Amino acid sequence: MLKAMLGLRGLVPKLNYWPVSSNGLCRSIKFAVDWGNANPSQAEAIGKRAQQLMESISMDRVYGYMFHLISEYAKLQDFKPVPPSSAQQVCEESLLCFADDRQKELLMKSAVAAVSSTPPCTLIKRPNPNYFTIWAEQKQKIIDNLKDKENRSNAAIT
Repeated sequence: MLKAMLGLRGLVPKLNYWPVSSNGLCRSIKFAVDWGNANPSQAEAIGKRAQQLMESISMDRVYGYMFHLISEYAKLQDFKPVPPSSAQQVCEESLLCFADDRQKELLMKSAVAAVSSTPPCTLIKRPNPNYFTIWAEQKQKIIDNLKDKENRSNAAIT
């Protein structure tokens, strides 16, 4: 339940993915590959859990989330956007005119039939009011632990 509720924000390092640092990217990737080669069953399990999570997320939920995200963001604007005089309206039919058969098929599949009237997620009543803070701290602790292992591994090589 919680995994579905958090969606992509619920990705957990070492559970659903292997974090790679943008600082020292090549070393970080090498460390991840070396770890995966040394722990193939664990690496496969991480990949399978990530795949299961991604398969549980439907495009309707993605579109609903994006609609509500943009709607909430729009409420924060202190101005009314006005299209420039040179702007032209683009409709679905005009996009389809320039698309090949495969692109048309994908565009039709991705079209939104209706916008959900419900919020993108419903939070369950949780016993601990600091649940999300604790969750974020635990996630960061996992990432920091992996960075330390990666740094020790790189120090041993040099």
